[in-house]
Amino acid sequence: IVPVDPYLDNETRFQRKQAEGLLLDYVVHLGHFMKRTEGTIKNKLMGVRYQHLANGHDDPIKDKKRVFMALGGLKRRQGRRGRKWPVTPVMIDWCRMFRMSTPDQRIATIAAITGWFFLLRGSEYIANDKKPWQMAVVLTGADVIARNDGKRVDKFVDADEVVILIKGSKVDQYNAGALRNHYRSGEDLCPVKAFEEMEKHFPERFRTGPGGEAHLPLFRDTSG
Repeated sequence: IVPVDPYLDNETRFQRKQAEGLLLDYVVHLGHFMKRTEGTIKNKLMGVRYQHLANGHDDPIKDKKRVFMALGGLKRRQGRRGRKWPVTPVMIDWCRMFRMSTPDQRIATIAAITGWFFLLRGSEYIANDKKPWQMAVVLTGADVIARNDGKRVDKFVDADEVVILIKGSKVDQYNAGALRNHYRSGEDLCPVKAFEEMEKHFPERFRTGPGGEAHLPLFRDTSG
């Protein structure tokens, strides 16, 4: 195996053309075989650029017009992504009224209420079909605290406040975590009331010790 220099040379015309060809191969591989979007590929190219500059080399992307032409072609080929519409309180309330008849519907609805009120990212409270649970960041029963008058209480039926621990996210560079809270509103659409409902049907998800499941993802379905 012949070792290959990880840095692209740009001193001569031949080297610049060769470097451009390698970058084009990289773009095609990511776009065609890995099915990455144009924006993702551009970010990866910026990572290549950063590593070159940080280690004292020339910008490998500068004046590589065909690379940007390839990115433009990928963007046109992939087309526009479908617009994501915001979730409204009316939608959440509809789920609360009509999607609470089965255990899994209760879990899904309470998860939606929690995600909406606390502005959670998907990885922080729900599963991904293509990935296992991300235990380093996902919300567990142990991360949810019931309080009354600022003091911890055992049950949400006695609570006027819920506090959750966000263990980490992509914007939390140091994984320091963050606490977020909401108070009981007295309205039907209320996160404290939602956790009270969940504890009523699934008390083991908030318990530690023997028989407790507080160490597991809070909003997994009833199949586990």
